[in-house]
Amino acid sequence: MTVRQEGAPYRFKLEIGVEEGDWREEYVDVIPDQAGVAVVRIPGAGDAKRISVDPFDRLLQPRRERLGYRWNESARRMRVFDPAGLMDAEQKLDALPDDLNGVLIVGDPSQVPASAALWRQAGFVFENGRVTLDGVSVDLASGGAVGIVQIGPDQFVGLRCGNIRHDPKMGIATVGLVDELGRFLTGRTLPRTVGQWVFPVGQ
Repeated sequence: MTVRQEGAPYRFKLEIGVEEGDWREEYVDVIPDQAGVAVVRIPGAGDAKRISVDPFDRLLQPRRERLGYRWNESARRMRVFDPAGLMDAEQKLDALPDDLNGVLIVGDPSQVPASAALWRQAGFVFENGRVTLDGVSVDLASGGAVGIVQIGPDQFVGLRCGNIRHDPKMGIATVGLVDELGRFLTGRTLPRTVGQWVFPVGQ
């Protein structure tokens, strides 16, 4: 991969996402010549399908495309199915539709049984009034879980449960646990997979 800089060239480390079935992250050194051109080699990318440059939006740059699988970029636009009336929302649904694309389901599997498979897909485990993600758990009476699950090409459903009194502060995370004030505790973030800085390998 070739990187060209404008202005005075400088060295820096660049984060790269590499898709090989799953995604992995690599940091590579960008060392430009006097003309500001650097050839960057990505270790072990011979079997890669796609490369995502700056996959977690850490670099300063113009606004990028909205991603449907990031909580903060999708949840507020969704129609809300909230049978227990746990949150305020403008676009509320009286029943859970057959087409879940663009729907935010509020409630854990005991409250909305139809959501159980989606919660499992997102990586959450519920037991004895607590929810666990990647070894971290919170009491559903003093915090909660939120997440976005992809159910088809460009189709996403949102999940939210627990006692969360303020909007969850999820950053660029896809799924996560928050306390009752909405403060982020732990979560998972997917790399950026669309846009001008994502390109196929070998095509």
